Formats: sequence, C-alpha cells, structure tokens
Amino acid sequence: NCSMQAQCLRNGVKDRGRQVSIRKDTPKNNSRAIDRMKRKMDSPEGRAIYSDRIGIVEPVFAHMKHIMGLGWFSLRGLKKVAGQWYLFCAVHNLVKIQKYGSYA
Repeated sequence: NCSMQAQCLRNGVKDRGRQVSIRKDTPKNNSRAIDRMKRKMDSPEGRAIYSDRIGIVEPVFAHMKHIMGLGWFSLRGLKKVAGQWYLFCAVHNLVKIQKYGSYA
C-alpha cells in the first residue's frame, strides 16, 4: 500500500507479483561500463577490430545459437556448463569437418 508503488513497478500495479526496477545513478566522472564500451567500439581502432570479429567469431556463435539450439545452458554449475559448452564446440567442429572435409 505504498503511495509511490506505480513509480517503482515496471509494468504498473497488478493483482499478483511484483517487478521492482531500481536505477542507481552513477557519478558523472565514473561513466558506466556500457558507455565506455560504446565509445571504444565507435573509435576507428574499435571498428577495425569489430569488423574482423564479425567475420571470424560471430558466425560460430550464430550457428550454435540458431542452428544447434544453444539459446542457454540447460545445466547448472561451472563444471557442468563447461562440459556442455565443450560438447557443443565438438559438435560444431565435427559438422565443419563433415561439411568441408579434413585438411590433413
């Protein structure tokens, strides 16, 4: 029964459940990490690095996410997630070998 309840809830007041959104403002001299990364990527050096990444790294993650169905890990714990990640990497590499052949 808070008078400021509508300001805190993201989707307005509902009968059940709560979604509280708290925004912590950072001091102006300490910019947020996301803003620093945006500036870094917008620099000429950052654009050159990211253009290489788009052609080399991103297709692998896109294949794993969209074709192989790895939207999120289904296991919990670092060891189990690492095992699941290694399994997806192995399958990805086997698919590449099957599709393009061995280079040996």
